[in-house]
Amino acid sequence: MDDFVDPTLLDLDRYAIGQPVPRSEDPVLVSGKGRFTDDINLPGQAYCAIVRSHYAHGMIRGIDAAAVRAHLLSTPGVTGLHDLHIWGMSTTETALTCHLVMPDGHPGDAMLNGIVQQLHHRFGIHHATIQIELADTEEACLLTPEHVV
Repeated sequence: MDDFVDPTLLDLDRYAIGQPVPRSEDPVLVSGKGRFTDDINLPGQAYCAIVRSHYAHGMIRGIDAAAVRAHLLSTPGVTGLHDLHIWGMSTTETALTCHLVMPDGHPGDAMLNGIVQQLHHRFGIHHATIQIELADTEEACLLTPEHVV
């Protein structure tokens, strides 16, 4: 493209606010000779596609949070539950995070995997992240109060 702009074209006495000003790049773009980043193809280049929902903040209507809470609290060894969050990751997948209080210690990977599988089969929750707390000191988790988000 021609970077030179004729200074007479920018004469403020000839053009006022709202009037069109001729641009030097227009002939290149109108004639199809413009060059854009989408025109560049390199070997091994990465591509990205962005998919957006029609709904900015969709609401999950098919999961009963109280039932999920009751289910997790009924797990052997669990004495408390806080910081429970359930949200839609997409139109087909749901995520959960929570803190389980288990004073007897970490239950092991097999039990955690069982909890995750139960959440998936019983409630349709696809991605669960569970933090285990022992509650073995006076320092409670800062996220314990239910009003903390």
